[in-house]
Amino acid sequence: RGRRLRAQFPDARLDELIGAWADVVETGRPMVLNDLATPPGVLQQTRRYDVRAVSTDDDAVVVTWRDVTERTMASEALDRRARLDALTGLPNRAEVLERLGAHMARPRADDGRLAVLFCDADHFKEINDTWGHAVGDQALRAIGVAAREVLRSSDVVGRMGGDEFLAVLDRVDDLPHAVRIAERLRARVLEPIEFPEGTVEVGVSVGAVVVRDGESVDELLARADDAMYR
Repeated sequence: RGRRLRAQFPDARLDELIGAWADVVETGRPMVLNDLATPPGVLQQTRRYDVRAVSTDDDAVVVTWRDVTERTMASEALDRRARLDALTGLPNRAEVLERLGAHMARPRADDGRLAVLFCDADHFKEINDTWGHAVGDQALRAIGVAAREVLRSSDVVGRMGGDEFLAVLDRVDDLPHAVRIAERLRARVLEPIEFPEGTVEVGVSVGAVVVRDGESVDELLARADDAMYR
């Protein structure tokens, strides 16, 4: 309030808006613009607005701005929570399977093979029974942290539920390449976790498979699950 728009918007963006408002005057059609992001500018932060413009009888234009920043942030937070596992912060089952399906549907030329690692924590029930569920939860978080540290930025790892995790490895050379990544993950997970109650070591079994041409997600997961048990 009390500031000129030129002080808030880059010239190019404001010129675009003014042009749209001129069209409102010339055509008589209202302008509806949702979720306009403004640069930090004088407000020191990015804000989001719904903008409406209507013409008046004397060839003027009336523009209204509704600040929807908090509403948008809340909506985005809800969307993130719907896609993330609450315990580990990793993508949940639905999200990681959706990403896997998208990877499998993408044409692959010379950019490497697609592989998955199906991971299951070893003797996890014994950890819960011996140390309690709080320590068990922390152990699952530690597996998630280890996976994020070992895997590459192009890979995806998510929690399938319980003590099962799935990693999608993009652009591997072959199965031995995927196995080497699995071994690094297994070794990293084995590092002891210190608790006030004592030290806990969590093992993880990993099944590594490379995607076959024409294979469905369900067929791939069945092979990965079988590899993990073997």
